[in-house]
Amino acid sequence: MNFVVPSVDLSLPRSDAVALVRAAARSSGIFQVTNHGVPAATVDSALSVVRAFNEQPFAARSPFYSVSPIGAPVTTPLLSWRDSLILRFNHPGDPDLRNLPAACRDSLPEYHRSLTRLGKEIAGLPLEGLGVGAERLEQIDGFLMQCHYHSPCPEPERALGSREHTDGDLFTVVSQDGVDVAPVASTLLVNVGDFLKHRVVIKSAQEPRVSIALFFNPAKHGRSDFFGPLPELVTEEKPARYRSLFWQQMLNNRIALGHAKPSALDQFRVTLN
Repeated sequence: MNFVVPSVDLSLPRSDAVALVRAAARSSGIFQVTNHGVPAATVDSALSVVRAFNEQPFAARSPFYSVSPIGAPVTTPLLSWRDSLILRFNHPGDPDLRNLPAACRDSLPEYHRSLTRLGKEIAGLPLEGLGVGAERLEQIDGFLMQCHYHSPCPEPERALGSREHTDGDLFTVVSQDGVDVAPVASTLLVNVGDFLKHRVVIKSAQEPRVSIALFFNPAKHGRSDFFGPLPELVTEEKPARYRSLFWQQMLNNRIALGHAKPSALDQFRVTLN
């Protein structure tokens, strides 16, 4: 049975969209957005080039194979039933972009530009739902993009497309050609980061599946940047549930826990009397 998620029409009056996002974030931590302004052709092209790249002969794909993103340490084995094309957009000269497969060099950067504009619009909605201004988040960016290709599996009931996990970010925008969440034409899926534990299952022994996830985080998240509950939301009646921490502390804790464990924020939970 498909999981039906809330839908948010971004063409609605701002107050209505904020209310819908607030309800979705509080209940399921996931919602679909419609009338988001990202051209359907941009999404379709990105999904198509990811599929086409992965359906080339092995000899054409093998030069790009690695157990981790370029320049990143190996932290966990690749156990999921999928191949992933991982891009980092930290700066224009990033070696990931220079080494991007030729067939993907136009569609995927254009997809990233379009989704980045959408992400910046989405970012303010949950903050306004909490009763604070959208500007409290400052600048956010989509630094990491993962393009997943789940090839047909001979025993789909015994495999996972992705292990059970939460996303270690503010939120993730996903496009797909078919997932557990029933796909609706011209919609994009938004996961609230480190809130919703989820997994991707393999459903077919004949048909491949393609998805692209763009992860959004604060643009300023260096080793010395401190994060914590917004002071204006903490009261005696509603005390902070998590202590403040450095961004690197959360990342280190996530690596130590492993991908399939509970939220990386659980260690920083405050014990309330």
